[in-house]
Amino acid sequence: MTEEEKRALPTILDVLEELAEKEYFWHKDWARQPNFLAPHFAEDGEYMITAIKSHSRQYKLLPGSQSTFTLYRGQNRYFSNCVPSLYRKPKAYTEDEWTVISRVRTAEFMWILIKHPVVREMQSRIVVDLVPLAQHYGFPTEYMDITNNKWVAAFFAVTQFDDDTYTPVDEQFEEGVGVFYVADPKENMAQQQLWFEDKLQTLGFQYFARPTRQYSMVYRMDEKEDFNQIVGWRKILFRHDRRASEIVYNMAWNQERWFPKDVLSDKARMIRSDGYEVSEGAIKLAIPKFNLSQSEDEVKAILERNGLRWHAGDEIAADYTEVEIADDWRQWCEFGRADLMRRIKQPFWLYDLPEGVLKKNG
Repeated sequence: MTEEEKRALPTILDVLEELAEKEYFWHKDWARQPNFLAPHFAEDGEYMITAIKSHSRQYKLLPGSQSTFTLYRGQNRYFSNCVPSLYRKPKAYTEDEWTVISRVRTAEFMWILIKHPVVREMQSRIVVDLVPLAQHYGFPTEYMDITNNKWVAAFFAVTQFDDDTYTPVDEQFEEGVGVFYVADPKENMAQQQLWFEDKLQTLGFQYFARPTRQYSMVYRMDEKEDFNQIVGWRKILFRHDRRASEIVYNMAWNQERWFPKDVLSDKARMIRSDGYEVSEGAIKLAIPKFNLSQSEDEVKAILERNGLRWHAGDEIAADYTEVEIADDWRQWCEFGRADLMRRIKQPFWLYDLPEGVLKKNG
């Protein structure tokens, strides 16, 4: 792309303004519908209970926003082949090695959550998928991050990441061009219904702050699949502009709005570090969970060959302490559960919600 072509592109603020205008007319259209009750789906901080598949009894909490049914993804540069982190193998590893190492670390992360009392209570009422959750804490998976909040996507589109810190980019960053993906429900409602039943997963509310704040969803991709080629996503190229990047960054409270500090992020960083020693329990969990072709001994050999340590037993170095678990459970019982119940709104198309999907008492 020439410099003249780059200068002709919109900035991220131009893109956001266009999307805001569409949101305005979209809401006006909905308000004219005869079965329209209340725009709970448009309220930040509210959640809708929605089925994973049509007529299923598996439910998730869809985060409300001004563009609940419009989906976004922001990137600070355009990749001609856009694939998830699990399929972006570093040169130091073979494909099998990268898959095994990634899956074992993800399993270690999952293992500390399986035992968490708040997660266990939530899983008894709504679906909590731990692999997409791991994606939002930096573990390589087959998922792409998606959101229904345009400001979240814009933040990722105009910042760069280094050592758990995001900073705004300027005109000199990479090629000076980013990309903003948009899936418009008015144009692709049927396509999105198929996504929700097969590819798209809503994390929605999580007890852990980061994915909840980011209005998080994920899109599952098959190996060799290119996000750029998926029908239903519109690509908007934009030129980086320091002032525009700083405005979006400041709107995010210098990243704290979308990346609040929580205990789980520290544990995830610990597990991802090169010197971390994974448990044998994580190895045993990873093999059936991710359908690894290697045996337990072969997985251990791959770890050792790449300088990664493991130890016998299920003890996890990054596990929650008894004090941390007690604090989390007390916060959930005294405030968290009731606050979540207050924020849940039943969508107007789901009248047959079974009693007790969520209830106040644990």
